[in-house]
Amino acid sequence: MSPRPLLALSVFGSFLGLAASARGQRVLLEVKSPVPAADACSPVFIGDWDGDGVEDVAIGAVRDSTVANLAGAARVHSGADGSVLAAFYGTNAVDYFGGAVARMPDMNGDGVDELAVSAIYADNSGTDTGSVFVYAGRTGTLLLQADGPSYIKFFGAPMGPIDDVDGDGICDLFVSHLGAGDLVDVISGADGSEITAIKGGGGGDEFGYAACAIHDVDGDGVKDLLIGAKHYQNSVGLVGAAYVVSPVSGTVLRSHFGAHYFEVHGAGTAAVRDLDGDGVDDYVVTSKYDDNLVAGMVRVYSGATGNAIGKITNFDKRTYLETQVTGAGDVNGDGFGDFAVSGMWWDDQNVGQPAAFLISGKTQLLLDRIETVDVGFVLSPAIDFDKDGFDDLAVGIIDSAFDGKVRVYSGDDLWLNATSSRPVAGDTLDFAVREGPAAGPVVLVLEDVDGTPYFQVVNGLGLFDVTGGYAYSAVVPKGLAGHDMTFKAYAHDASGHLIKSSGQGVHFK
Repeated sequence: MSPRPLLALSVFGSFLGLAASARGQRVLLEVKSPVPAADACSPVFIGDWDGDGVEDVAIGAVRDSTVANLAGAARVHSGADGSVLAAFYGTNAVDYFGGAVARMPDMNGDGVDELAVSAIYADNSGTDTGSVFVYAGRTGTLLLQADGPSYIKFFGAPMGPIDDVDGDGICDLFVSHLGAGDLVDVISGADGSEITAIKGGGGGDEFGYAACAIHDVDGDGVKDLLIGAKHYQNSVGLVGAAYVVSPVSGTVLRSHFGAHYFEVHGAGTAAVRDLDGDGVDDYVVTSKYDDNLVAGMVRVYSGATGNAIGKITNFDKRTYLETQVTGAGDVNGDGFGDFAVSGMWWDDQNVGQPAAFLISGKTQLLLDRIETVDVGFVLSPAIDFDKDGFDDLAVGIIDSAFDGKVRVYSGDDLWLNATSSRPVAGDTLDFAVREGPAAGPVVLVLEDVDGTPYFQVVNGLGLFDVTGGYAYSAVVPKGLAGHDMTFKAYAHDASGHLIKSSGQGVHFK
């Protein structure tokens, strides 16, 4: 059946000239960099540093030149109002302090989590060798400085906590060398000394370009590492690889290889909550290219067995997935882990822009496409920022002038995605509602026209399919150019309570 015309033109007669509607999930917090052109877009939820009961956010700003040209900075911002609670800076020009930021569990026993910051080009033990610093929560006291070894460069990214590997009661860290030298170090959280040196296969594999901590695979009481080696080659060619490795012994516990030529598997790695319902957390690995060498791809692996349990490529002709991926907690409250992937989205006029694609771990279908008018994204693992029972996603956004900001987008119990968000007359406008109860009723509603509240049911009463999804498509009629509409979906949850999605704004061109 062909899509039908969207709405009668007479709907818009009295709504000209009012404010445009916004697209996407509710923005719970927006923090803009206090310093222009600082590239301040690398976020991490950092705990409650000011004791006001609200989660705060740390943001790395590698191009900050407050101390010296590109020395870098990291700031902790209030989750309540975005104000700066603490600021830390690089020492010398081009330190790129803030290249990675990570939340560390309480290391000094005061009940507040700490902040780890890397300066990947710091020169403390040699040119561009890099350093990692850990600061005490709330006070900002320097607890640890670990300088990279003199024989290798770019110590500090990626990096993060990895449990207490050496048994001294203090959380330790994994620190990669930005893919240089095929080495990931596990270092002491007490004094920065090396505990385990995990070496790749050499030959330019870029072992360590991506790395993250996942659940305890081998049962030794310590989380294990998922390390990407995106330039690994075998007889097929440059397929890429990812390895699950013990941080205690350096033993490779599992190996995952790309399946086809130039897949570049291992370009991104992330731990995610249980996706398949077996009670064990899982993990995902991204590839630079899919089977057709068109765009990125995500492979989903069982944490229990290591078997592949899913593969996500482009959702439609407009989507171009890239390699950055992060666990998004459980953004829809269904008990399954979700995740987010960076990428590009192209409208029917072939105009593209960066987007973050939020994916349901249960169905591995698209929940929402987060768009901005900027040029890049940095994604952070999610938490329940507003304490409503749904995890929320922090997204760092950078524009062409290197001005950065961070937004926290809300989780929800019902999701609506509209494609295209900028249609012209004759385009097909597709609506997809997700996470409803199978076979339950759903309605799609027009709620706002050019900033004026409005209420009109679109296409009558619908029913969710077996996956909890509902789709509706319509042809955009002439005469809507320059207008903005906001749509929402309404349904009942499994208990019969009314639920609704966040508004999805559509700008007609």
